[in-house]
Amino acid sequence: MSKLEELIQELCPDGVETFPLEECCNILDKKRKPVTKNSREKGEYPYYGANGVQDYVSDYIFNGKFVLVGEDGSVITKSGTPVVTWAEGKIWVNNHAHVIEEKSGTMLRYLYFYIQTIDVTSLIHGNIPKLTGRDFRSLKIALPPLEIQREIVSILDNFTELTAELTAELTAELTAELTAELTARKTQYTYYRDKLLANSYKGEIKQLEECCDSIADGDHQAPPKADSGVPFITISDIDERHEINLNVTKYVPDEYYNRLADKRRPQKGDVLYTVVGSYGIPVYISENKRFVFQRHIAILRPNNAVIDSRYL
Repeated sequence: MSKLEELIQELCPDGVETFPLEECCNILDKKRKPVTKNSREKGEYPYYGANGVQDYVSDYIFNGKFVLVGEDGSVITKSGTPVVTWAEGKIWVNNHAHVIEEKSGTMLRYLYFYIQTIDVTSLIHGNIPKLTGRDFRSLKIALPPLEIQREIVSILDNFTELTAELTAELTAELTAELTAELTARKTQYTYYRDKLLANSYKGEIKQLEECCDSIADGDHQAPPKADSGVPFITISDIDERHEINLNVTKYVPDEYYNRLADKRRPQKGDVLYTVVGSYGIPVYISENKRFVFQRHIAILRPNNAVIDSRYL
């Protein structure tokens, strides 16, 4: 029998009582302060939002150890559990994350791990997903005696540390292997591309505009900013792997996205193409996802009667 099993048998043989979250910790939501990006003064203190650090600012409103739980925007994981962040030191938190601190009788680190196991799928509603303050305060927490909490935290912290070490080792090894594989693939791709497009190839040559139903770029007006909503993509979010990073910190309101011309709203089968700065990088849109992009990125909507989107 493990030490944890022995403790459970000794201290709570009849099971563990559950309590609303608000009885297990101090909830500090009233102390949060949102600051628009234009109003933030750059500094050393982390500025937290729903899913972690969004920026660094010159002042702080919290000092200590806290658990942050996404309130609106990016608030739920693929497995249906809340987005939870551990934060220490001097920090600023906006109004998109719930803030809790330790209370006598409950370990904050225990709550950090336990909240990540709660399925909140049925509690998330709205066009912008939201875990309301009322639902958050009412989350049911199984609360064993402190001795058991300490043992659980010790096990999970050790596991997290071991996982991080193994991940670092595997990442280094895989990076070397993938770099070599990618180099070989690029050489292979270049060879067959050049062979296909050589002068001996008996195909038809068309101008790009003849292959597309539309060619456009992003809105030339500066888009309105929001703390959450539709992701706003810039050239820096497109990399040489021909992929888009949608884990951005810039957003526009839904109404702005809805007002855009259809040709500027990406859809499956479109091709993006960077035209300024790191220009010449194409990205194939493989699935329908809402996002907005700056005018330094072109969007091509291929005419499928003339050319296959993926081929383009």
